Amino acid sequence: MPASSPPAQSFRAGYITILGKPNVGKSTLINTLIGQKIAAVSPRPQTTRQRVLGIRTERQAQLLFLDSPGFHQSSRPLNRWMLQQIQQNLHDADIVCLMSAVDIAWDAIDQQLFQLAVETNKPIFLLLNKVDSIAKEKLLPRLKQMSTDCNDLVARPVSAVSDEGLDALIATVRAELPHHPPYYPEDLPTDQSIRFICAEIVREKTMTALWQEIPYAVAVIIEEFKEPRQVNGTTVIKGVIIVEKQSQKPIVIGKGGQQLKGIGCAAREEIENLVGGPVFLSLFVKVSKDWTKNPQKRREYGYG
Repeated sequence: MPASSPPAQSFRAGYITILGKPNVGKSTLINTLIGQKIAAVSPRPQTTRQRVLGIRTERQAQLLFLDSPGFHQSSRPLNRWMLQQIQQNLHDADIVCLMSAVDIAWDAIDQQLFQLAVETNKPIFLLLNKVDSIAKEKLLPRLKQMSTDCNDLVARPVSAVSDEGLDALIATVRAELPHHPPYYPEDLPTDQSIRFICAEIVREKTMTALWQEIPYAVAVIIEEFKEPRQVNGTTVIKGVIIVEKQSQKPIVIGKGGQQLKGIGCAAREEIENLVGGPVFLSLFVKVSKDWTKNPQKRREYGYG
């Protein structure tokens, strides 16, 4: 650590797992806390599939946020693999944040998640997200319900969009972290590669654009990533959008290629912000029949 850093015995570092049902805003919260986008976000359930680590390094602490897939019951092989990611995140956590949202009913699944968190024997924080979108008089009953169902733990109102309650959350979580030297360099926002983040951006834009038409079984791989040879040069990226049925390919491409073009334009704009320069992004669509049911294909596409 740099000479100006505090002594190792006063530094805190640890893993915080964000747990919750689909669409409660887990990925948005982590992106906000890290200060840059590392996790895909869309209104479609189960956008997050893999364990994504967000690293927030402060002067006296390093907070390692683990984004989890939304908890759901399913017999599909890909979904079962996603549930394994949740279990791994709970195992690795020093702290568990159980998250709900004001626009999603608190129910038996949330209480089941709370019991999973309790079984870890680790500190638990209850978060109610999207409080900027609800009248204050309706907020207190929701907070009280969460608290009552979770052994009277304090339920904290937060907004991943407006930052409401996040400073207080960070301060409280930081104080619960174990004393430990930093796990990662202070300038690193995630342990994922830039290729992974680019693939997630393309997948997010695909899922958002095809909200009604395409099922959740879309994967994206980056086949080529060429960094510029000179300052302000162009980054060249070749991505492949994978679907599992032949009938899905023309839907992704769209009439005259317009759907695919729109996906590419939206993704390129965001990737340019990520790499800090111009990007040439070419996207292709490939059919990999029933890939979500094929263990070898799932591993090839990053889900194994």
